[in-house]
Amino acid sequence: MKVTEVDARYEIVAYNADGSVYTPGNSNEIKEYNMAIALNPKYAAAYYDRGLAKIKADLKYEGCLDLTRAAALGYKMADEQIRKYCQ
Repeated sequence: MKVTEVDARYEIVAYNADGSVYTPGNSNEIKEYNMAIALNPKYAAAYYDRGLAKIKADLKYEGCLDLTRAAALGYKMADEQIRKYCQ
């Protein structure tokens, strides 16, 4: 098999810390980021990821607040997403 081919026998699944299946934008994902931020309120990447998860969950205003916080904490990729989703 070439490296560029996909073998249909295998399915890639990601799991959240609680053992649930990861689905982008689901509430469990947001809860995981809430816990990470509670442990470290300066964790810019968690604000960034939670912001994107909230936007995917149709919580645009709250997501944009998180992206703005990530940018304020120095997370450079947040600025691009703010321009894309929050203007």
